Amino acid sequence: MKTTKQKVKYLYLIVVLFLANWLTNLPAQESSMVSAMLEEAAGDITVLDELILDHESLLKKYPDSEFAPTLMFQLAELHYERAQLLFQQDMATFEDQLASYQDGDTSVEPSMPTLSMDKTIYYCSSLIEKYPKLKYRDKVIYKLAIAYLDAGEHDNARANFELLTREYPDSPIALEAHFRIGEYYFDHRQFEEAIVHYNLLLNHWDNPYYSMALYKLGWSEYNLAHYSQAISTFLALIEDINLVESLETPEGALSKMDLRTESIHYIASSFTEQGGTTLARDFFLSMKEKEYTVAILRKMAELYENRNSYADAIASYRVLLEFYPYHQNAPDFYTHIVADYEAAHDMNAANRVREEIVTYFGPGSQWLQRFKEGELHKSGLFIARENLVHLGTFYQAQAQQEDSLHLYHVALTKYQEYIAKFPHQDNTSEIHYFLAECYYRIKEYDRAAEAYYDVVTRYPESEYREKAAFNRIFSYVQKQGLQKATTPDTIAIVNFIGTGDTIFVVADDPAVRLVLNASNDFCTNFQQSTWLDQVYMKYGEVLNEIGAYLYAVDVYKKVIELQPPSQHKLAAAISAGQSYFDGGFYKKAQDWFSTIPKVFPDSIAQVNRARRLASSAQFKIAEQLSSNGQSSQAAAVLLAIADSSQETAFRERALFEAATQQQKAGTLENAARTFERLAATYPHSELSDKAFYHAGTIRESTRDWLLAAADYLKLFDAYPESALREQALKNAALCYENASDWLAAKNTYRRYVENYSDNYIEILEFIYKSGEMAYKANQKQDAKLYFAETVRTFNRLLLDGFSLDNYFVAQAQFMIGEILYADYVRLDLVPPFEQNLKIKVEAFTAVVKAYTEAIKYQIADWSTASSHRIGMCFEEFVRAFIEAPIPDHLDEEQRQLYQNKLAERARPYKERALETYSKNVEQAEAYGIDNSWVASSRLRVQALRQELQFGETDKSTIKGSL
Repeated sequence: MKTTKQKVKYLYLIVVLFLANWLTNLPAQESSMVSAMLEEAAGDITVLDELILDHESLLKKYPDSEFAPTLMFQLAELHYERAQLLFQQDMATFEDQLASYQDGDTSVEPSMPTLSMDKTIYYCSSLIEKYPKLKYRDKVIYKLAIAYLDAGEHDNARANFELLTREYPDSPIALEAHFRIGEYYFDHRQFEEAIVHYNLLLNHWDNPYYSMALYKLGWSEYNLAHYSQAISTFLALIEDINLVESLETPEGALSKMDLRTESIHYIASSFTEQGGTTLARDFFLSMKEKEYTVAILRKMAELYENRNSYADAIASYRVLLEFYPYHQNAPDFYTHIVADYEAAHDMNAANRVREEIVTYFGPGSQWLQRFKEGELHKSGLFIARENLVHLGTFYQAQAQQEDSLHLYHVALTKYQEYIAKFPHQDNTSEIHYFLAECYYRIKEYDRAAEAYYDVVTRYPESEYREKAAFNRIFSYVQKQGLQKATTPDTIAIVNFIGTGDTIFVVADDPAVRLVLNASNDFCTNFQQSTWLDQVYMKYGEVLNEIGAYLYAVDVYKKVIELQPPSQHKLAAAISAGQSYFDGGFYKKAQDWFSTIPKVFPDSIAQVNRARRLASSAQFKIAEQLSSNGQSSQAAAVLLAIADSSQETAFRERALFEAATQQQKAGTLENAARTFERLAATYPHSELSDKAFYHAGTIRESTRDWLLAAADYLKLFDAYPESALREQALKNAALCYENASDWLAAKNTYRRYVENYSDNYIEILEFIYKSGEMAYKANQKQDAKLYFAETVRTFNRLLLDGFSLDNYFVAQAQFMIGEILYADYVRLDLVPPFEQNLKIKVEAFTAVVKAYTEAIKYQIADWSTASSHRIGMCFEEFVRAFIEAPIPDHLDEEQRQLYQNKLAERARPYKERALETYSKNVEQAEAYGIDNSWVASSRLRVQALRQELQFGETDKSTIKGSL
């Protein structure tokens, strides 16, 4: 390895020898000599600096020597190399500093280094100026232009390249100069000027810049929208590249492959800008054998796709398929056509192309006849399969979205076609499964079940077998209830749930046979299925529905036995108990349900349900006892439920039913107490008001009037929303009345009036009854008020337009008369006689008026009663006169005279009494009325006639006397 000092001495020796040779071998080979020195320096800037120093020293020593120009040119080249090396070092440092800045290691952003070509420019410019006749002046000008170019002074570079082409048009480096000038104009988008210089290279195909010039020429034409020229130029470039495979490209230029690729791009782009697919087809029709035709047409399609011009892209692929129907990329062309239609949202067109693909590449197609084996054969089948599957799944998805029967049928057709054409593909079972799904969706459950069964039986390795077997069951389930057999169907289930036994069940629904057999098939063939428990549950459910209760229990027990435990284990346990219950095995059901809380203590909701069902079973046991006439035993079972059940609703119901059974057994006291217990213990129960009511009716039946009334009033007070409330209040009032508790009865009737004042049908009776109870309790004034209220209420309701019964108002009016009559008869004609007589007359008038008002209501009982009472009022006057006290100072004769006078004054009243009684009898007989009041009037008529000494028929005298 040479040291730096050795290298410098060696290079200096080269220079000296060169100069010695220079005097005898002109012109000198400057560049080759500098290349040798640079190669020996090997990028060592120190060596370069020593060489530069030696050259400058020599030049300084011999400035006017013949070899001075050579030294200057070598210095220009050495400085050029030194500047490049220095720039590389600066760039490396810059990149490190930039990385540190970007990583945050420093806050100072570094500055981009610059390439300085000042020394090279200086020496070259000096040479050109000082030595205008220099033999290698063209190289000096070229070096100067390159230095300017590297330094970024493009205008100076162009000027020197132009100087070179003007002064040395035949120089070997003139063509490169033209290329550099063309690049300048190209970069400045002065394409017309660029084209002039690029064209100068076209006659020199062996020039290293030929291909690049051709490429840039085509690009310039393209930028000027001269598409025809651009196409021709790029095609020429492609042809040239194909012909001259060994063509070398200058350093830094594009590779041949890049040029070819770019040319194809610009040819395709030119066609898309002018003429489109139609012109391209016509242009390349006679050039189909050219290998670049495919590339250009594909690039056109790609460009159209990038611009979202999908129709034009499709047209490009169609030309490709027209030109090359069996091209190895034909499947890809079709795939792009489909994708472009989809991108344009034309799904119908995309699907039509998919149909075309299936026909073009599928079984029996010309493609497969052409390629009977190999990769193209496989790719054809693959694209046919993929598109046929896509068609089926597309139409199925659309059918689901639109709920379209038609689209489901289209999907079915595609799946059937796939199964027929590709029966042994890995995904055929999946397609068969989709076929079944479509049948299911359109409610063709028989066909769906058959298709699911085909998946199970035809494809033993399919991942869809288990799911298909599962769905087969539920396809048949959908058929349940759609028709009924004329006669019950006896169903044999072989190897029932894997026991080896054959069982027989009966159903009147033909679908049940299918469900049961499909369920049994699943249970025996898919013992490891994660759906096994669900199938068992459905199996048990159907068996239970057809009344095969114990077989249903067997199936539910299978779920309970599964390991690991099924999430349906508890539901199965409850369903098993339900089957016992539904089958009438109530004791077994009770025992089964009673066990569940012990086995599943954490499932609170289901445990409570089990307890309810256990109680329900007990209810059923009680129901059976009752049906067998064992009401006492039934009551005992129900009372046991009431004492043991944790469900309030069951305890309430049990007490109610127990009381009913006790009532049925004749133990009425116990029944009443049980009803009362229910109402007292569960006051918020929906049965409590009924319990009070039933207790009241039982107490009534045993004549325990006060206890009955108490039950009825508890109902009334505690349950304002009860439908029994009004009747309970009526019943309570009647019970108090039956118990002769007149005040309690009165108060209860008054409560009715206050609470149901709008019930005009009942209100008159209950106002009257309030008065009647007060009357019986000797509260005559209250009674009179209530009777008067009855009359007022009647008149008000009558004015309001209600149609009323007159009975109670007539009775109330009569009772007013009765109260006044009682006061009337207590008045005696005692001194002062005239004053008391006046009072008696006023009382008489009031009583008669009250009775007369009662008669107006034309109720037979109270009209005859009132008429008779009026007669009695007249007779009461007679009594008052006859029994009036005789003054003590009168003698016997005066006493007799006084009595006769009183009798004389009393006689008209007796006569009026007779007339009143007689009219009462006459009217009663005329209307066919006969009651105690008429009978009493009849007796008084006879008695008064005798007293008045009248005959039985001499009525006219009586009338006349009145």
